[in-house]
Amino acid sequence: MRLEDFCDRYDEWSESALRKKIASLEDLKDADDVVDIASVLPQDAAVALVKKAYEQGTSFSSIDLGELIDLVDNDLYLKLVRKFIDEHDDMSVDEITDFAYYAGVEASDLAVRDSLEKGKIYSPQDISKFDCLVSVDVIDEMLLRSLDAGTRITAEEIVDLEGIASRRALNKAIRSVKGRISASDLEDLEGVADKDILIEIDKMQGTRAYYTPPAPSKKESIFSFKGNHGKNTSLLLLPLLLVFWPFKIFIDVFLVVFAPKKRRTMETELHEGDHVWIKNYDLYGVVIGSHGRFVLVSVHDGERVYSVPRSQLRKTF
Repeated sequence: MRLEDFCDRYDEWSESALRKKIASLEDLKDADDVVDIASVLPQDAAVALVKKAYEQGTSFSSIDLGELIDLVDNDLYLKLVRKFIDEHDDMSVDEITDFAYYAGVEASDLAVRDSLEKGKIYSPQDISKFDCLVSVDVIDEMLLRSLDAGTRITAEEIVDLEGIASRRALNKAIRSVKGRISASDLEDLEGVADKDILIEIDKMQGTRAYYTPPAPSKKESIFSFKGNHGKNTSLLLLPLLLVFWPFKIFIDVFLVVFAPKKRRTMETELHEGDHVWIKNYDLYGVVIGSHGRFVLVSVHDGERVYSVPRSQLRKTF
């Protein structure tokens, strides 16, 4: 039986007769006609018609699938989806999002996972386009696959993915950011990622958005005295100083010369990432490199770099 004849008389038959007539149909290649007539048939007959079309190799578009999603059972619908995916190899991001708009989350998950298995890598901007179109699990797969492939991601792009990707995936994304994260971007990331990760990055960079390193301890000389009302009384103790000063010099020299080498090295050794205080400038910064007896120190969240003698630096923790 031809579909044209079926369309002319379908409303004259009982449901049992409809199913018999559908079984005899031979020309179901036009997907639009199949969808149009299926939408006015009783559900059982509609499912039988679409199944017959599928068996005859009918290709349904993403728009057709959008109309069939609530019309046929899930098993049949997923067969139609897999057929569509097989017939549309290497779809672009826009083509996949168009498909996802009509086909539903479960079908869209299949399409995206198929593309990931074939090696497709999505940029952070691409991933944002799939908000509400695929499941969070698939969003995470897209993001993690992108990061593993070395795709660069910025703090701003991570903020844009808040509410789209999971906290677990966003935590990994933040650790994958190349270069420094500014203080304002770190503040924008609050609530997007775990706070301890942001503090860890803040400490490493010396950004001071969440963490302020402790001030270096000020070593007061045992020979510095303040009298009442802040008046310096060291002149009154000058005779005492003259007696003890040679002994102090001797002790200092002895400690420097005979102190264990390992201890002296630990006291002066600086590494990249150490938080330091620059005495001459009264600034906090982070060690980013060294050359000879000079150390490169980044201050003001990376806006300025000083080349400072090691003697002018003191670790803050």
